[in-house]
Amino acid sequence: IPLVTYNMNAGIIRAMGNSRVPMQIQLVGGITNVIMDYVSIRYFGMGVEGVAWATMLSQGVAAVLSTLYLMKRDAEYQLQWKRVRISGYFA
Repeated sequence: IPLVTYNMNAGIIRAMGNSRVPMQIQLVGGITNVIMDYVSIRYFGMGVEGVAWATMLSQGVAAVLSTLYLMKRDAEYQLQWKRVRISGYFA
């Protein structure tokens, strides 16, 4: 879910004509991943499982940051939770 959320948000941000912000958000996620990989292996001794959790955490960070960015926009692309709906139509 975090990966899909980030990718959808990044696509919307890029459609707005801004390709720098998704790259910066992914950079923060990547740095978070590297740091958490080191911490989980070095200090928690978790091995591969720790690396997997670190990846999930870093993707979550990227998803949250991209969602917050869209919520702060003053354009027609602004994310408004009260307008988010699940469509009942499946064709």
